[in-house]
Amino acid sequence: MSEGANDGGTTRILHLGVGGRSGKEIRGRTTPGVVQDADDQRAFNVEAAIKIARLFSTGEYFWMRDEQNNPVRAAAILSRGFHAQAGYMVVPKRAELGLLAAQIVPDTDVDDAEVSEWRGVFGYYWHSHDLKLQADAGRVRYGSNFVRLSPRARQGLPPLGNRLVSGQKLSDTQVRLQLQLAF
Repeated sequence: MSEGANDGGTTRILHLGVGGRSGKEIRGRTTPGVVQDADDQRAFNVEAAIKIARLFSTGEYFWMRDEQNNPVRAAAILSRGFHAQAGYMVVPKRAELGLLAAQIVPDTDVDDAEVSEWRGVFGYYWHSHDLKLQADAGRVRYGSNFVRLSPRARQGLPPLGNRLVSGQKLSDTQVRLQLQLAF
């Protein structure tokens, strides 16, 4: 099922999914110098999506356990997160408006260290998903203890450099624009 309701018809579509993975940390994410006995990771998710005529909505919740045994033994990092998005075709097959909400808790042992976002989204489709313009604007917020997260817990999250100050929340306004041409 493609995202968005630009191809929505009279058929209602409901998608439910469950996923999981387990095994060694992926290459390139292991601690530098560790080439054998990489730490294990386990992740699970549940997801749902619905498409009804001009409406499309999707959501996902995930859990992850990241073992820390090599090169130094430490408590496993437990993380959680979700995203939810809903869009409505204000001009059938052409223009879509929507909302997106998401949150990641990179380490459940560190209070107030989450990353969350709210965005308004816009899509314009000239030729379905093969030629489309996507834009969003919104706020990304970092909890006051985000700086206390270990480098391992922050892996894959936006680097904030010297803007991180312990005990202070950080908030950014972001605008993104993407033109997609697929052939």
